[in-house]
Amino acid sequence: MLAVSVAAFSPKGLLDRGFTVLGLRTVRVVPSGDLDLVVALRAVLDRLATPELASGERLSITLPDQQITTVWTGISPPRSGWLPVGSLPSGTLADHARRGAVEVAKAVPTAAGDHIVHSVRLAVWTRSVEGRDDIPAGAAFAADAFGFLADPHEEVPVFVNGPWVRLSPHRGHILARRGVI
Repeated sequence: MLAVSVAAFSPKGLLDRGFTVLGLRTVRVVPSGDLDLVVALRAVLDRLATPELASGERLSITLPDQQITTVWTGISPPRSGWLPVGSLPSGTLADHARRGAVEVAKAVPTAAGDHIVHSVRLAVWTRSVEGRDDIPAGAAFAADAFGFLADPHEEVPVFVNGPWVRLSPHRGHILARRGVI
């Protein structure tokens, strides 16, 4: 199995006191060398721009040669030891995501600098999902943005492990860790 992860939110540097939200999917692969690498998402997406595959059909892609470095790859969520702590309706998470996106769009002035945009996003997405202090709204946003909330009636299981929370809808996982804000 290959674990493929992408950061929706992550610290901008070593002194950033923000939070981390990762999307994770696992894929069956036929190993062909070292798969512990970090590459640009655009490079992978360009390689996946192929017609839809039939169910059960294999996809073969060549991974990009150029690797990148980024702060979030040094942040490792736990692989085991997750404890179930309930569930949330997918529709509730999607509603939080969409309300937050509207709030960010309204709060960010036209031609705002990166610092202002980062501050607004941090303020909106670090808030808790209503009724769940353990789930930052950014986790709901990531689940929606990554297409993990396709079924509005799905009950999304929630797990915790130390400072981490995991949402596990059928289409993937969202792992979130609050920073020291």
